[in-house]
Amino acid sequence: MELENFIDDYYYELRGSASYAHYRRPIISIMPNSSSRTHSVMMPFFDMETEEYLEPTKDVEEKEPFKMKQKLEEVYRHGGEDVEDLHLTRTLDQSYYMSLSDSTDIKNQVVFRYTKSRSQFGYNSNPSKDNSSSNMMHLGTTETSTRENPASVAGQPGKNRKAKLLMVNQMWLWKLDEHTILTSFPDRWSQVQDDDLMTYILRSLARFSPTTTDSMLNRLLNLCARYIDLPSNASLDDNCFDIFEQSIATIDNLSTTELGTEAAISDPGTEARRRLREAARNEVSNISDEVKYLWEIKDNRDELKMIDRVLEDQSHVLNKYYENLTFTSTSGIGTLQELAYSRDKVQRLLKEAEDVEASLNPLLDLKQKRSNLYEAVDT
Repeated sequence: MELENFIDDYYYELRGSASYAHYRRPIISIMPNSSSRTHSVMMPFFDMETEEYLEPTKDVEEKEPFKMKQKLEEVYRHGGEDVEDLHLTRTLDQSYYMSLSDSTDIKNQVVFRYTKSRSQFGYNSNPSKDNSSSNMMHLGTTETSTRENPASVAGQPGKNRKAKLLMVNQMWLWKLDEHTILTSFPDRWSQVQDDDLMTYILRSLARFSPTTTDSMLNRLLNLCARYIDLPSNASLDDNCFDIFEQSIATIDNLSTTELGTEAAISDPGTEARRRLREAARNEVSNISDEVKYLWEIKDNRDELKMIDRVLEDQSHVLNKYYENLTFTSTSGIGTLQELAYSRDKVQRLLKEAEDVEASLNPLLDLKQKRSNLYEAVDT
């Protein structure tokens, strides 16, 4: 009964107005006066889902993960008045906004747009600079290879690549005594060739088995925090931060091209420039491209802030855990350093996005003023 009360007391559920918005607050708690140092932990981690998560096809609906999730939802949602709500996996946006409508177009997600484009045009991922240089320590061992996926091997056609969503899942963990740890976290809807978190956990345990429940808990927390940066990038094919970096750079390049066109309009120079100026004048009142760029750069900024909050939550849980740890965790120190590096990179990307947005606003203003001038002259 005492253990049950502890689990209930430190459940810390948050609820919002949206149907999906009920989840546990990131926290680590130790049962008072517990000789076995009983823990209750909630650690968020990044994961992915394929496009079928949004619009399941008949083929997907016949697969076991989809059937199991349907059955689970049916049991929880129709089990009676007192049944607990099922905590479902959430997209990045849903993890941040607790009132976001289910009808919101999740396909606007930066990662989804990027992976959708690359799947349509057959692009392949390149080895990430971050992954090749960081030599990430995978819970006491160095992760050097992943299961080969034909869709992610550089130089091969990317026909099997799928559009993917960045998700935020939760690992619930209870250390009950010196011999027992319970864990719970969601499986994916999709069945992809890449390794999920469970595979990484089992592989790590097979390589080097923890000798105590404290070392086991330490390993699980580190795996959650580092999953997005392991060689498979949580099955996103490309490093998450590289995706945002490329997205911001693409928008910056397009806006620079637009600015060059504006400069050509203003330059009375050669005959070629005059022809360009005349063609551009016909399009000058069209500001749809600039509005699109502003919208996309805002998406980048918003989602980077969401990612930073998850990284902050992970750092908070790990720091609280290590404050009460009875041994020094070298892997834990490394994980905290990697989280700090990731948060620094988020801030750099945010600054780049802000600079691009700042350059777009004057361009939009210039096109509007020039359009007004042409209308006045034509009148």
